[in-house]
Amino acid sequence: VKTHGRIVSLIDLEAGFHPDLTGIQNIFLNGMLLGMKKEEIERKLDAIIRFADIRQFIDVPLYTYSSGMKLRLGFAVAVHADPDILILDEGVNVGDQEFRKKIQNHINKNLIKQAMIIVSHEAGTINAFANRIFILEKGKINL
Repeated sequence: VKTHGRIVSLIDLEAGFHPDLTGIQNIFLNGMLLGMKKEEIERKLDAIIRFADIRQFIDVPLYTYSSGMKLRLGFAVAVHADPDILILDEGVNVGDQEFRKKIQNHINKNLIKQAMIIVSHEAGTINAFANRIFILEKGKINL
């Protein structure tokens, strides 16, 4: 498969994190795994922390985080990687209603020109983000 640009996949929002590293260290680790340069991460660090809404825990090891906090941090890093293609597998259904709204607003404002592939069983989630829908049924794509 040949690709051009940055592809970010949110299939497992905790992938690319290490439990013994702090939130800050994990932002750098995960960001670099997603193709971001150190300088880019440094520039976006405050925005990532603000988006994840975990500032008071950012200097403690990830193993102390709740699963929701880890998901918020994973999503925050991923969307700030400015992907050309964003692949979401139920990833937009994480967190509480307020965080889901924050995700939707960020995608609609900042990632509107990027291609997105969303895998979901919830029609509402798909309709919130999609301007074109393909349905995979029995191995065939239907428009």
